[in-house]
Amino acid sequence: MAEKALHRVLAVRHEAEGGMGRVGAELQKRSVPVNMVNFVEDPHLSVNINDYSALIVFGGSISANDKSEWLLPELYLIERVLRGRIPLMGICLGAQLIAKALGKRVMRAEPCEVGWSKILPSDGTGSDFLFGELTGEKPVFQWHYDTYELPDGAVRLARSVDCEEQAFRWGERVYGMQFHLEMGAEEIDFWKERDMACGEGRELPESLDPRLHERETSEFAGKVFGRFFDLALNG
Repeated sequence: MAEKALHRVLAVRHEAEGGMGRVGAELQKRSVPVNMVNFVEDPHLSVNINDYSALIVFGGSISANDKSEWLLPELYLIERVLRGRIPLMGICLGAQLIAKALGKRVMRAEPCEVGWSKILPSDGTGSDFLFGELTGEKPVFQWHYDTYELPDGAVRLARSVDCEEQAFRWGERVYGMQFHLEMGAEEIDFWKERDMACGEGRELPESLDPRLHERETSEFAGKVFGRFFDLALNG
């Protein structure tokens, strides 16, 4: 049973297109297969979370306050993981869904963050296994219009000038981050092309350079995701 759990990760997506970016790269280094599911496309999915060693919940263009039928089964999955010991990471919408599953509000961010911004360490950052090396300003890619209330008992790990809630840890194995550390230049290029196809409804700044902080964000992502999977796969 232990051997089976050590070799599978469950990833929840909310979009039909796009990959896992740097998350996928870290899993490939460890030769760990991933089962990708999408409750938006199939809200009647049946998932046995005990078959997996970790759960990753990615972002998406929909809202954690959406009233569609995908939301309740996905929240139920997250709640089951929160009651157990399987490591969980939520990215952007994924972090908001974790906060919602823990009884907190998801609301409009004022202002929203779209494009490059800088995150800063918070009171609990220094001793954290994943974020301990965030000792000063760090550039990250953002694309969110909502934010969340910090869950009860959670440790804030990062903040920004415009948005106080950027990353948190709940317990020892649950992490949420508002920014898109999983996205390298290739993924940002893909999102930029999709955004430009929207015409006048474009959201990303026209001058956005997907490669501007590639080296620094890649190194930071390798440490954060690498340590998360070390936690998941090595106990």
